[in-house]
Amino acid sequence: MESITIKVEKEMADAINLSLKPYYATKTEFIREAIRDKLKQRALQKLVENFGKGKKNK
Repeated sequence: MESITIKVEKEMADAINLSLKPYYATKTEFIREAIRDKLKQRALQKLVENFGKGKKNK
């Protein structure tokens, strides 16, 4: 696994801390899931954008 260090505003850090329990044991778990969700969202968006670029009906 690779480490990534980030800095966030205090307000964002506070919001993360409030969102942890009861779903996440650590900030790392919360942030990993947020990144996974964003990557899935972008992949889906790309599929939707490319949907109409296939063969056109004549």
